[in-house]
Amino acid sequence: MIGIRPGNVAAVFRFEWKRSLTLPRMAWWLVLACFPALITALVIYKTEPNESVRSGSAALSADFWAVMLFFLVSLVVSALGVFLWATPAIATELERRSWVYLATRPNGNMAVLFGRYLVAVSWALSAALIGLTLALVIAQPQRAFEIWRVVAVLTTLSCPAFGAVYSLIGTFAPKRAMVFAIIYTLLFEVVIAFVPAMVQEFTIQFRLRCLLVRWLELELVFGGGPAASQFLFNDTSPAQHVMVLLAMTAVYLLAAGCVLLWKEFSTADDSDI
Repeated sequence: MIGIRPGNVAAVFRFEWKRSLTLPRMAWWLVLACFPALITALVIYKTEPNESVRSGSAALSADFWAVMLFFLVSLVVSALGVFLWATPAIATELERRSWVYLATRPNGNMAVLFGRYLVAVSWALSAALIGLTLALVIAQPQRAFEIWRVVAVLTTLSCPAFGAVYSLIGTFAPKRAMVFAIIYTLLFEVVIAFVPAMVQEFTIQFRLRCLLVRWLELELVFGGGPAASQFLFNDTSPAQHVMVLLAMTAVYLLAAGCVLLWKEFSTADDSDI
């Protein structure tokens, strides 16, 4: 039975937040927050290099900005943010040789897992939302508020979902967590998410992609016409997509808790065994 005490999780959350306020981590947060704005400015500059910035943004449609900011914010910044904070959560305690102490505390291992998970989600989500806001201020597209609202909701769904996946990977294989997390991202969220088969429905990107199209009523044109669109999206209701994303997040977190509860971790280095 997985035991979770909210007080312990809150204590770990506060402690890890304070401990993460270091110059390197804050610099990474600033890079993530500025990344969408930088790409937006470069796109505008390349679109109309001889015109003003505002004229360049006017030449691009609202649908273009919605899709671009969705990939930049809801996928890239969100996934990269939780990847940096959630994936090495258990490995960091093993390297510090503090895991034995934490594991012997009442529900100490669960508090570390979920407390660090919440820290990762909050860091990534704050950087993503600020980056989204800055990018839209620079681009000033039509339907700017609607784009911000939809992409912000998608980002609020993507950060916990990606964080849960990376937390599971970090508990399952802590010493190779970063490697397996990269493999998962490239294989599932980049390749399989665009495979024209049912397997793509098990990816986070597919669910978010369908929500973007439905909520903003985008009219995307592909080389294969309507037939190609059927492989990238489906007619499932937005409510069902949201429920599936929430269920995936809960299942991944529950699986991470089960692995943490049943698996024995070694604090010794490979050379010491």
